[in-house]
Formats: sequence, C-alpha cells, structure tokens
Amino acid sequence: MRCTSLSFLGLIAAANAQDLVLVDAQGAMVTADTNTLTLVRQGGGQAGMHGLATDGITLWGCANGRLLTIDRLTWATVNGAPLPDYMSLAWDAGSSALYGVRLIAPGTSQVDRIDPATGRVTAVASWHLPFAAPSALAVHQGVLFAWETMAGLVRVDPVAGTGIALGQATGIVNVQFLCSHPSGRLLAATQFGLGADFGQIDPATGRLTTLGHLAPYGFGGGVALPPARRVFGNPCDDALGRPTLLLQGSCHAGTALTVSSDFHALGTIGALILGFSTISWNGAPLPLSLDPLLGTHGCSLYVSADSMLLASAPLVPPGILTFSLALPAGTAGITFAMQNATLAPVPGSTSWSNAVEQTVLR
Repeated sequence: MRCTSLSFLGLIAAANAQDLVLVDAQGAMVTADTNTLTLVRQGGGQAGMHGLATDGITLWGCANGRLLTIDRLTWATVNGAPLPDYMSLAWDAGSSALYGVRLIAPGTSQVDRIDPATGRVTAVASWHLPFAAPSALAVHQGVLFAWETMAGLVRVDPVAGTGIALGQATGIVNVQFLCSHPSGRLLAATQFGLGADFGQIDPATGRLTTLGHLAPYGFGGGVALPPARRVFGNPCDDALGRPTLLLQGSCHAGTALTVSSDFHALGTIGALILGFSTISWNGAPLPLSLDPLLGTHGCSLYVSADSMLLASAPLVPPGILTFSLALPAGTAGITFAMQNATLAPVPGSTSWSNAVEQTVLR
C-alpha cells in the first residue's frame, strides 16, 4: 500500500522566522513563517510524503508504503520499513511511541503503535462511526489527539483503545494537520481547494479558531521540531573582510563535520571555540562585547568557551581556516555552538566570526 497523496503535507519548526516546515503535493519541503504566513519552497522530500513525526532528533515521514527518515538539513529522504497507508503520524515522548492513524475498511479507522526500527504495527484503538474518518493525529501536552472530519477533535486513550469527542465539528471540517507547537498552541489547517485556513484549536473544547490563510497550498499531517542548525551573530573585520563561519555536512553522529572560516591573513593561526551555551559563560551573559576587553572594533563572543581547536591558514590564497570535528556514535541529540577567533592585523589583533549552533542528528 502507498501513503495517500495530499496537496500539502507536514509541519515542523525551522530556523529564524521560518518556524514551520511543510511538504507540498510533489513531496518538496517548504518553510513557513507563522507570524506573516509567508512560504518559501526549499525542495528535497519525496513524492506522496505526509504524516510527519519526530522524537526531537529523527524526523519521519510516510510515502509509497514506507516509513521515511528525513534529513533535517538537506530534506533528503531514506526509505525505511514497509508501512500501511497512514494519513498521519505522531510521536509521544512520554511513552517513546510512534503512532499512526489509518482507514482499514469503509466506516472503520484504526490507531496503531509503530516500531520505527522494524515497522512492526500494533493496533491500539479501532473505531467505527462516528469516528470513522480521522484526518490528523498529534500528541499535545502529553495527550494523543485525533481529528475526525464529522466529530471534530477526539481525545485518544491508546491504552484503553477509546476515543472521546471533545467538540462537535459543524458539518464536514477537513483538518489536514494537527501540530503541537513549542509556543504551547495546538495548531491546525483546514483545506479549501488549493489553499488552507491556518488556525488554532482549543484542546479542552475542540473549538477551531482561524488565524489566517496559507495560500496557494493545502496541508496534511504535521509535527513541530526545533531547527537542527542556527546561524547567528555578526562577524568583525579580518585582513580581507568579515570572516563567515560555515559548516559542511549534515552533522550526524558517527561522522565528521568540516567547519571553515574565510577572509583571513595567510599563515595566521585561528581557534574554533566550542561551547554548550549561547546564554552565558563564566557568569557573564552572552553575547559579550570584546571591545572593552581586547580593544577590538565591533567584536563579540557568542559562545561559551568550553573547548577549542587550533588551525593555521594556508600560505597561499585563499586565506581559509578549516577544522574537522569527529562526532562519536551516541552523540545524537547533543546541541553545541561554534565561533572562530583568529589572529589578525586589525585593532585588538583578533577577528571574530559569526556563530553557528548545531544539533547532532541520528
């Protein structure tokens, strides 16, 4: 069986103002800003994909009868275990369970618990009318919710296998995703033609309040997820310009990550500062202006200096510092930050790059 193709599928938190990621009818990823409701198509993904879920590290989807693993940086997909035709997926951190909802016969729907490693499926709830047409699933504040097109929001008990309608929908309301957002809101979108009404659901009453429109697309299952990589801070001048810290690679546990910084003097020495905080260091709040301490111009420390790596720029152009970090197995889920400091012929004798915060992926 293959996963049903919907016109716009998936929802996860992304970097900067683009705090959601969606999957369109062609399977490509699209970032969205929930404040302005603007969309930017990013590419990647896989045709027919929907039902996104995450445990905070791994991002899963469903397409063409397979559970997919999706790279949070490149949006490329890897085929996993065979799966039935799920309309929506949801991860429960409290019980470490991946749930899926599907139609198994006319007038009958089912919620399953899925082992993402093997694809083994265990039925936890089977419903007949009036809960026969669920379109979305999400775990919000520890509770498993489903949306049924006629009954509205349904609270699911996966242990007892029961569902309780919390608020009767008016007529047929085709909710295409439910999303537990880090802001504490239960978000949703209802499809209309090639567009969607974007809204918020009261989990106590099931009331849906429209917040705006996400035209020209429709939507499907969804999930919230912090960004895997965040670039922030402003560099200050080096010999040839303002150094930009860049990461190459998708930063998975058990692989190597290459970090580079440019616009440096030839043959100079630089340090890659590694830290586990971007909030404070040695009791001082970050970012910390370095100008009064070092005599620099417009330089700041953005990362706690918990460790560092040294490297030297080449003796021939271009003046690029390169660092390599081995990410041991078992580091998935760890978040750290980096910034480059380099000896330079500038005030204060050092230049400082922007910073990058990175989560190690599985």
